[in-house]
Amino acid sequence: MSRNIKSVGVCIKFIVLQIVFFHASAQKISNNLDTVDMNLVIQTGSDSVHFILAKTARLQMNDCGKMNLGLRKQIAYYLLESDSLFSRNWETEKVHARIGAVPSDSHNIPIILRMGEEEFHYGCPGELYWGYGPRWGRIHRGLDTKLDIGDSIVASFNGVVRFSSYDDGGYGKCVVIRHFNGLETLYAHLSKLMVSSGDLVCSGEVIGLAGVTGRSNGPHLHFETRYNGYSFNPFLCFTEDSFKLKCDTLVLKSQDFYYETEQGIESAITKHKVKTGETLTAIAKKYHTSVKKIVAINRLKNPNNLRVGQTLRIKK
Repeated sequence: MSRNIKSVGVCIKFIVLQIVFFHASAQKISNNLDTVDMNLVIQTGSDSVHFILAKTARLQMNDCGKMNLGLRKQIAYYLLESDSLFSRNWETEKVHARIGAVPSDSHNIPIILRMGEEEFHYGCPGELYWGYGPRWGRIHRGLDTKLDIGDSIVASFNGVVRFSSYDDGGYGKCVVIRHFNGLETLYAHLSKLMVSSGDLVCSGEVIGLAGVTGRSNGPHLHFETRYNGYSFNPFLCFTEDSFKLKCDTLVLKSQDFYYETEQGIESAITKHKVKTGETLTAIAKKYHTSVKKIVAINRLKNPNNLRVGQTLRIKK
């Protein structure tokens, strides 16, 4: 009996300490807010505490630039613990974190791009030399702007860094940020990473330096915008000439994700008719691809036996 009483006593002490801890944490986050009922925080228990603090964290983002490192870490912790936008499919070792299927015709998706007094910043404005869409038999899922090695790359909106590492798939040193508006932005081919996964970042803050890492022919920024892991043309968000937001609210439609569908991907594949005397090596060189890729995509059983007039699908 005495053991049971002691056990209950220990549990009560633990709960009290937990409440005190969460009360103190909530108070820190809400120093400049009158929107959190601390009595409600105490009454609802630890799970709800996380949820309330996550909501409070979102409201606090208006003062993002004024936060110290400790407060940022606390807010990021509560967001990743209890805010479904950040806890859902939170991949830290993969560049792409897709959620569900490609958005269909059944509904439009309204996105409030800027939250409160938040400002938008393009990663690093420069000379645009390649846009979004088909390129060399594949889909180019972002924008390429020419830069110098070492140019500062900044976050477009407030958010939490999901991925910050080297990607072997071609992006090189790469940062992916999930934003409060529901979008993710990707910054690739960096020479230096200046943030880590789980960091809370504010729009306009430096997250890395431009470079040529990964599959890159020269120093540039490869920039992508994604919703639920699926890419769409960044110029739906901002203008091509000045890189400024077109509107505060973006409505995404199914056709905006065309190049993420099988039909869209297929449309980007080049078709080549074999001419007299042509070899796979010559064809591969012409389209900047490899013999291995041509053989794979066309399922060629005898690569050395091409027929004149035969149609080959080419994907770089």
